[in-house]
Amino acid sequence: QVNFGAAYKIKSGEIIFGTTDGFSLFDPKTIGVRGFVPQIVLTSLTINNKKVEPWQENSPLDAQIDKQEKIQLSYNQNSFSLDFVNSSPAVSGKHLYSWKLEGSDKEWSAPSTRPTAIYTNLPTGKYVLLVKALSKGEQEYNIIRRLQIHIMPPWWFSTWAFLGYLLLLSSGIFIMVNYIRIKNARQKFAERLRLNTSISHEIRTPLTLIKGPVNALATDTAFPEAQRANLQLAQKNIQKLEAIISQFIDFQKSG
Repeated sequence: QVNFGAAYKIKSGEIIFGTTDGFSLFDPKTIGVRGFVPQIVLTSLTINNKKVEPWQENSPLDAQIDKQEKIQLSYNQNSFSLDFVNSSPAVSGKHLYSWKLEGSDKEWSAPSTRPTAIYTNLPTGKYVLLVKALSKGEQEYNIIRRLQIHIMPPWWFSTWAFLGYLLLLSSGIFIMVNYIRIKNARQKFAERLRLNTSISHEIRTPLTLIKGPVNALATDTAFPEAQRANLQLAQKNIQKLEAIISQFIDFQKSG
């Protein structure tokens, strides 16, 4: 039985208690929390140096940050920090923290007493933040807090935007192909027209040379009437050919 008031702390830090049977030596350093497994509690989210609350307009939080299993951020919310604490204030000073952002970090952060994970200018994508507690001796506890983080791309990098780009590209290709096809068709038509015009000129020249003698013979009274009738028929056909050739040449000029 310990005598009331019979206690003395020696230089080593140990305490001597007087008892009815003599004394007892006690070392306070042997007191500890045995078998305790801490829980990591997320306490706050800061985006672009501004603390975020669920009730704020356009907030990514539906509830307090520790109640969230995942959060979705816009492309311009890619710089943020997360604060966390050990669930037991009595031992929080005896623990270190380490974290890792899957999808960005290759290794866990060095153990630190600073309970804040900070990330800046993250690319769009899906991440998982892992936070764990360690003892001062860097003994790892079998508890990890996970938070899924999805940083959305800007609208011009979204799936719908790329579908729109694909549609515009397809329309542009369609228009270009049709333009080239029509242009080639016009060029071929113009080449054929020029060729036909050249042929028309080639025909017109000998036709003019034929026309003169035929006209002379058709009016020559020395020829029998029957022969002159044939020549007059030839005159009419020559005139028709001249009219057709003239119309074709005039059409080419107007085109």
